[in-house]
Amino acid sequence: QKRLKQLENELAAAKQAVNDCKKQMADIEQKANETKEKITQQTAQRLTDIAALVQELRYPMSTILDYSDLLLDESVGALGALQRKFLEKVKEGIKQLDDRVNQLVKNTILDSDTLSITSKTLDLQMALDKVLAVFDADLREKGIQVDVQETNIQSPIPLDKDAFHQIMVNLLRHSINIAPPRGTIQIKAHVQEEETSRQLLIQIFDNGEAISQDELSLVFSPFYRPAYLIAARPSESEMGPSIAKTLIEALKGRIWMDSEEGKGNTFSFVLPLPAENTKADKSDSIP
Repeated sequence: QKRLKQLENELAAAKQAVNDCKKQMADIEQKANETKEKITQQTAQRLTDIAALVQELRYPMSTILDYSDLLLDESVGALGALQRKFLEKVKEGIKQLDDRVNQLVKNTILDSDTLSITSKTLDLQMALDKVLAVFDADLREKGIQVDVQETNIQSPIPLDKDAFHQIMVNLLRHSINIAPPRGTIQIKAHVQEEETSRQLLIQIFDNGEAISQDELSLVFSPFYRPAYLIAARPSESEMGPSIAKTLIEALKGRIWMDSEEGKGNTFSFVLPLPAENTKADKSDSIP
């Protein structure tokens, strides 16, 4: 009986957390509607903030569902008919809230037609250093070595630096999570030049466990749940690759992932660069 009372108190606290989350959701939806017609260069950061909030929302929701199931199974004591009815309504309400969260993700993360990326330039080496600085503590904690290779790169590159930063952060976070302790990650950057076009190719290799072919088809879904996340935080999804894909496509690029047993995984993406300076760039590279 004492344990049941404790669970009821925890359930009440979790319900309060969900009410707070509902208010945050309402505020986010209102702001999303106000800004949908006019997205600025802050879009990349805004998308990441929404993704982080969605992850935070799912934790209390999962807690309430878990405790509701525990009580409904009568694992800690018998329930009266009215108590069971109330708990079933709580569970139904949480599922409805989860549907709202999923719809918010769909409307704000996947609607790439509303994105407007500004034209800027970036120094690639400085940009990559800034990305790696974000994960300095994680890399040291896991003992992961990172190798960066650049070929045929002449900075500054005509590319939106804020969008590039968000793309790399969201992909590299996934690679760090997959890489084993004392593993390795390699970042390769190369400008591919043709007669009438140029594009920047970025590849991120990790030597973690290979992803199955079935899972590869889900990597860029906002509800992708890799094995490491299912074990650690079963109620969450990995939206980093989905966010990166949205930004890359907004920049008229494309992204894909390869995985090979015994070798690891590779994110690859290409971003188009202006072609009008191709000849000048080639002549400038001659010593």
